Amino acid sequence: MPSLLPEIDKNTTYTQKEVAVTITLDGQEAVTFQGFAVKCTVDKSGCPAFPKAQVELKGLSLTTMERLTHLGFKSFSLKRNKINVSAGEKGKTLSVIFKGEIINAWADFNAAPSPTFKIEANCGLFPALIPQPPISVNGNQTVAGLIDQISKEIGYTLENNDITASIKDCIIEGDPVTKMRRIAGAVGANLIFDDDKVVLVEKHGIRKTQGSIPLINAMNGMIGYPTFSNNGINVTTFFRPDLRIGANFKLETIVPRASGTWKITGLRHELSANDPGAQAWKTSITAIYPRW
Repeated sequence: MPSLLPEIDKNTTYTQKEVAVTITLDGQEAVTFQGFAVKCTVDKSGCPAFPKAQVELKGLSLTTMERLTHLGFKSFSLKRNKINVSAGEKGKTLSVIFKGEIINAWADFNAAPSPTFKIEANCGLFPALIPQPPISVNGNQTVAGLIDQISKEIGYTLENNDITASIKDCIIEGDPVTKMRRIAGAVGANLIFDDDKVVLVEKHGIRKTQGSIPLINAMNGMIGYPTFSNNGINVTTFFRPDLRIGANFKLETIVPRASGTWKITGLRHELSANDPGAQAWKTSITAIYPRW
């Protein structure tokens, strides 16, 4: 009888991990924190939610923490403080896993044995707070063209997945995010925020992959076995920055009816580096059959 345990890749080796955090304070010069003890969780769940990240940094000076502190509840404190998070093996090119705007950032002096600087960030939430006048659409205009125009105004880039439909003779009201969602919804398309991209895709469509479809199996890092849910399947693997929300991946496993191509509806990266008390380095996936 064949073993039910996954085979181990004998070529697998341990490597030192790195997470780099770059912060830009409201248009000022960017500062990168690399080599610090860091823990990070990134959640991406597609339309209509905004991607979010929680980052904890240790070893920052009191002066630096004071400069970076941003309290979202303060009145009239709307500032576009940006954060980029990259991760990978030390000494190699790091992969960007999150780009967004800081919602809250503060120093926690109750965290032993040293203060921890905590950051909460979202992608797409800041543009939703920007007031804008209505847009008047005269005649036929493509949905992709309108959304591309608005996304550029708020510092984002459009990723169009073959949406060619048009709208005509209407007025679009609301903040930039509401406008783009209304325009997409008018033709039955979804709008996904992913880092600095606005992704336009059919309501039940598949986001294009970059290169070949990513493969997950026991040989390349899958942790444990896939489990089914009411909506699809859950898979956990060692950190995979090549997986993208809304796109497909291929799964190979001995679990009956689990192997095949799945569409990613949720991504969660849990990472840590340079911190002896933290060991997370994994990606969790929720997915459905692409035809659903």
